[in-house]
Amino acid sequence: MLIGGVKEAVKYLKTNIKERLKMDNIEDVSYLLGIKIKQNRRKGTIFSSQKLYIDKILKKFGIQNCKSVSTPMDPNFKLVPSTDSNQDLSFSFRKAVGLLNFMTSCSRPDIAYVISILSQFLEQPSIIHVASFKRVLCYLQGTKSLELSLGGLQNSLDILGYSNSV
Repeated sequence: MLIGGVKEAVKYLKTNIKERLKMDNIEDVSYLLGIKIKQNRRKGTIFSSQKLYIDKILKKFGIQNCKSVSTPMDPNFKLVPSTDSNQDLSFSFRKAVGLLNFMTSCSRPDIAYVISILSQFLEQPSIIHVASFKRVLCYLQGTKSLELSLGGLQNSLDILGYSNSV
């Protein structure tokens, strides 16, 4: 998928790629790799979302009717490495975290931090780590209609900064 602000540059790039690779020319993409894509050419914006992907993951783990939570991670809870006595070997934790890691780079940067924390426990996940993963799923259940907005035409090029100093 090629995205660009200058039509001539995109056209030039497409021509060069077509000379080397087989490529389909689809003007308006609505879904790509499970990502819903909406664009507004006039405003110069692209929105991406993964509602269907979230629904699929919720169903896969059997919690499609879970109660939503307002944050992906409990701010008062610190995850620690597991001991052999509290390991959960029945759950494919590495694969589960990987499914959500894909989302962090496509449409859901809001879960990137908690996924990076959970990724630290891929070797020996405990019941607590699995519960924390499921909390992320409950968060996604409540926020699955959110979209990532990219681009947009700016009215000015002013630099705006804020400071907390006295």
